Amino acid sequence: MTTFLRVWGESFGHVKIPANKRFSKCTLCIMANYLLDECYNPADLAYARAARDDHLNQVTIERRFLNEAILRSMRDPDFLFCEIDGMDSSKTLLPHFRQWDKDVNKDKLLQMHLTCVKYNGLQPDDVYLFTNCFPHDSSNTITTMYLTVLKELRRRQGQPLKEIWFQLDNTARENKNRFVMCFCHWLGDMGFARQIRLSFLPVG
Repeated sequence: MTTFLRVWGESFGHVKIPANKRFSKCTLCIMANYLLDECYNPADLAYARAARDDHLNQVTIERRFLNEAILRSMRDPDFLFCEIDGMDSSKTLLPHFRQWDKDVNKDKLLQMHLTCVKYNGLQPDDVYLFTNCFPHDSSNTITTMYLTVLKELRRRQGQPLKEIWFQLDNTARENKNRFVMCFCHWLGDMGFARQIRLSFLPVG
């Protein structure tokens, strides 16, 4: 059980979620499990089992790689590890209608962007709210990264870091582009840290 699902159950236990719409799912896992449940052809079963096991093995390796970085951040005071994730404007449209009317002008809705920073240490996590922003705007991610670094430097009384690890598991348009890469290069040039690392986990 994930932490989010546990908290959801504690706080919103009266809200029932259909089994087929429980949070996000991995397309490959759904396909493999469907074949394993519904198919009787030995060749299809063997293919689905091999695809699922290979995918789960890859995810396990990536998760182990990530957990080692988290443990290192707890031991090494010169190493900052943080996970940054956000919700694009399409998920935070206000007012939010139960059913969209075809005459609603979406350009006139209040668009908001939420970005959360999770630290794997003793400091509290942060949530940033951006209003009237473009969907998938890289400036939201870059602003969050910059404020995160400034917060850590204030906590360290201006002492630069040895390494900063940004875990960015969000849309490719928003994170994997030249603007974010150039900003990370700028962080190094300005002496905030000797090494900047970006990391992305595979789907699933």
